[in-house]
Amino acid sequence: MSHIKYSDLVDIQKLQALLERMAFRISKSFMSMSQLPFRAPLFSSLQLRVTLMTVSVFVAGLWVAALLLVRHQEENLHDMLAAQQVTTARYVAREIDSKIRMRLESLESIAARIPSPIDEIPKLESYLQERRAIYKMFDFGLIVVKPDLSAAYADFPVLPGRRTSNRQLAPFADVARTGRPSVGEPHIGRYSESPMVPMAVPIKDDQGRMRGILAGITSIDAPFFLEPLSQYRQAQGGSIEIVAPRSGLMLAGSDRRNIMKPMPAAGTVPLDDRLVAQEGSLVGLNAQGVEELASSYRISSSDWFVIVRLPTTEAFAPVRTLQAQVLAIAAALSLIVGLLTALLVRYALHPVKLLAIDMNSMSRGVKSLHALPVLRQDEVGNLVDSFNRFQASLLSEQAAQREGEERLRTLIEAIPDAVQFKDRDGRWLVFNRTAQCSFGLEHVDCQGKSDVELAQLAPPSFRDPLLQCRATDELVWQAGTLSRVEEVITLPDASILTFDVTKVPLFESDGARKGLVIIGRDITAARRAETELQQLGEAVRQCSEAIILVDETLHFQYINPAFERLLGYTLDEVRGRSLSLLVPDDPALRETNAIILGGPFTGERLRRAKDGRVVPVLLNIAPIRLADGRRIGLVGTMTDLTHIKQVEARLESERTHLRTLVQTIPDMVWLKDPNGIYLACNPEFERFFGAPEAEIIGKTDYDFVAAELADFFRKKDREAMAAGRPSVNEEWITYASNGHRALLETIKTPMSDGTGRMMGVLGIARNITERKQAEAELKRSNAELEQFSYGISHDMRQPLRMIASYLQLLDKELADQLDDEKRKFLNFAKDGAKRLDQMLVGLLEYSRVGRKGEPPVWIESRAVLDEALLFLRPAVAEAQAIVRVEGDWPRILASPDEMLRLMQNLLGNALKYRVPGRTPEVAVTGEIVGKEWCMCVADNGIGIIPDQIGRLFQVFQRLQSRAVYEGTGIGLALCRKIAEHHGGRIWAESAGEGQGSRFCVALPQGAF
Repeated sequence: MSHIKYSDLVDIQKLQALLERMAFRISKSFMSMSQLPFRAPLFSSLQLRVTLMTVSVFVAGLWVAALLLVRHQEENLHDMLAAQQVTTARYVAREIDSKIRMRLESLESIAARIPSPIDEIPKLESYLQERRAIYKMFDFGLIVVKPDLSAAYADFPVLPGRRTSNRQLAPFADVARTGRPSVGEPHIGRYSESPMVPMAVPIKDDQGRMRGILAGITSIDAPFFLEPLSQYRQAQGGSIEIVAPRSGLMLAGSDRRNIMKPMPAAGTVPLDDRLVAQEGSLVGLNAQGVEELASSYRISSSDWFVIVRLPTTEAFAPVRTLQAQVLAIAAALSLIVGLLTALLVRYALHPVKLLAIDMNSMSRGVKSLHALPVLRQDEVGNLVDSFNRFQASLLSEQAAQREGEERLRTLIEAIPDAVQFKDRDGRWLVFNRTAQCSFGLEHVDCQGKSDVELAQLAPPSFRDPLLQCRATDELVWQAGTLSRVEEVITLPDASILTFDVTKVPLFESDGARKGLVIIGRDITAARRAETELQQLGEAVRQCSEAIILVDETLHFQYINPAFERLLGYTLDEVRGRSLSLLVPDDPALRETNAIILGGPFTGERLRRAKDGRVVPVLLNIAPIRLADGRRIGLVGTMTDLTHIKQVEARLESERTHLRTLVQTIPDMVWLKDPNGIYLACNPEFERFFGAPEAEIIGKTDYDFVAAELADFFRKKDREAMAAGRPSVNEEWITYASNGHRALLETIKTPMSDGTGRMMGVLGIARNITERKQAEAELKRSNAELEQFSYGISHDMRQPLRMIASYLQLLDKELADQLDDEKRKFLNFAKDGAKRLDQMLVGLLEYSRVGRKGEPPVWIESRAVLDEALLFLRPAVAEAQAIVRVEGDWPRILASPDEMLRLMQNLLGNALKYRVPGRTPEVAVTGEIVGKEWCMCVADNGIGIIPDQIGRLFQVFQRLQSRAVYEGTGIGLALCRKIAEHHGGRIWAESAGEGQGSRFCVALPQGAF
């Protein structure tokens, strides 16, 4: 142990540190260290190390044996389950393979007996129909395809579109290419919507040439096809499934929800990728992230795989149970051995614990220094006796140390900088008041406390700097040499203190850490001045305006980068040169001299750039004066006005174009301020007032027209400004230039600036006299035409009914005298009279729209639709149709009977024009789109050729034959007229024949 010297700068702290080190040495063999306020180095006691090694060897051997046993049992169980699952997959695969081969052999037997020639369709269809037994295996029938796959010869049962559908012909490509039987790709049936798989074989003649391809289509759910799956019984969490990798589908399985579901994409589930790549068993994660034991086996007659799955949690449950039991026993034994060993060591070292507690109390100052009792005559007793003798020697030197310490503290307190001495653990030993005040600790006892402890006592603004000191101290210790850094402290008022800190590490003779000397000087004022100078320089460099500095002789001293961008000169090119470089022989130089003599100058000037360009700038120049008033130079800024000048020129050009446009518009155009005073007008407006624009500007309407008309104009101006939107009105006026009278449509638009302040009213008036006259004439003509149509359709029905009645009498009287040909002629006449009557009835209804119907009232649109569906209920039942109603159905302002007729016609067409053999589906939707309510009727019927849609809404236009679909061809024309009568529109959409159609009616917002 080293001798205690005055230079160590410690008194009782040194003694306390010595007591702590001795207490550590004594208590290092004591196991219950948690009861002491210190902790001895781990494994420093020989007895403790031997005890722990013995316990560790016992525990390690026990746990290794347990883990090896569990691992061995898990491997055996894995091998057994894998073999069992592979056997199950092989059995199911072979059973399904035999079902597929049996079906292919049956197809080959039928194909060998197909009659020749194969293109005699009736004979071939009859042959297929007679093969009743085969349909037990192929429940979706048979189909014979041409060798080139262009179409099918025949199929049974006959399904619409199957002989021409590319989807039905596609699976036969393998047979056409290889000439061998093939199992096609599974898919969902187009009409049955059931999962199915095609199987195909070649049809060959006696010479072996391919005459065609015979295919049978069987349902995946067909009886006796995949029944091995239902026979398989798996554990609670297990499953079995059949997958088709080439199709990317799961065909079937114990979980029926997965039938025809897509397999995970390649690469997303590595376990599934490996199962369909080769046969065998694997352990991995499935698509749901669950670890499972999976086995696969390929069905040889196709590319299908049978996969058996079992979660590892269920597969290895017995092993996991055994593992838990073994580990629990091992843990219990380990705990018992550890507790027994700890109790024995505690009992053996109890006397040492008492000595350690007593010495630790003295080291922390709880008890005064005193001689320790010698409890044993052994190594511990010898150590205690040595400590007692050393303590007596140390106390004799304590008085001399106090005197030296007082002298040193006086010197430290006299130093204006912050001074600190820390021990090797970072505790404050010696410090002056300046150091305390630097961290706001002037009222805190810092002696013996670390930076972390002081941070809890310091003001909040000094906590982070104190915590950072520990990190910077450690860097100094690692470097081992003097360190000088700047540290920053932010005060609560956001002000910043900056210190120049010097740290010197001290080491013992053996290189161990001894202490740390810290001296800190406040350099806040100096750094603030440097920062302000840097900020000022950076602001000048970053300024977007050109800045120049010249001396009192008008020679350049400095320019910023913006000056270089503006005029092209660099600082080196202009430094020391005269301002005349920019304005040679320019009178503006005299203005610069005047600034030096008098005051600042601001104005627009032209300056010449380095490349010879003349740049317009806004020049601001002022003299630079010292505090005593002496002038030392000039400072100036130049703002580029090039863009502003271009914008001004462009605005002037646009103003000229706009005025030219207004002057040439044939309508009257004028502009007033909010008080009704004219600001501008065009020549057409001059004609109205009979005065030139110069006499109109600055005056009001009262200066040109009668007071009554002027009041009307003023009222309309105020209404437009109050509403904040354009207003439209019609008014009769008399031109002052020639006295003619005209009807004008006037639009008055309020004008405001960017802040919303009203600037006035823009007026535009258009002469609509001729248009109104034409509209009145057209209205009269339409009324006469409607009356004419109504008269024809109404008056012609009487003679037509007479003709039909006499034709029926002739048919009745001459029933026995007419041969077949004459009877046919008579029936033609009767049918013609009937169709003509229907057309006249339709024309009569068409002429009544808007004229004889009920007046518009507010009605519930959904109630009208329900009434139309009630009338069509027999047609819905006859067609076995599915009708769905969705969307928004608001109250609308419409004629009830006309709206009912429109909905009934659209729904009736959707039910009538249906595809035979297909269940009609009609979707009726309502939707509010913008300012319109739109009702649409969509069906899956016969569809419409797109280029024929334009003919649909014309009177007596039909796209289908009367022999197939009855009708007069006036229903959709009637719908169009009803929609237009309500201010709406109607249109139709279709993808083509057989693709269904969609009819939509849109009514304006005012109708609902």
